Amino acid sequence: MLRSVLCHAVISGRKIYRHSIVIYDDTRPDIAPLIREFEGEVHSTEAFNGVAVILPYDFEVPAGLSNIDVVGFSAQISAIAEVCPDVHGCANTRVQFVPLT
Repeated sequence: MLRSVLCHAVISGRKIYRHSIVIYDDTRPDIAPLIREFEGEVHSTEAFNGVAVILPYDFEVPAGLSNIDVVGFSAQISAIAEVCPDVHGCANTRVQFVPLT
């Protein structure tokens, strides 16, 4: 199903896109997710209080980075970006949501 989710940040390819929307089909890992800068409300876009991370299908954000808190937010999302591999050229990808607690 095609989903559009607004997040505090989207991480992909070791880059951080703040206040962005990730658009993906959760039934089609072979179609790469799209990242769009938030420019206003869009019909059927969900809001997620946290960060979306675009990953190779068989990779997960390490457990120590699977929750983000307000204190140290920038440092924590930078740490996630550094440990997550680039998805360029991956046959299958997925989106993992990391909540802000």
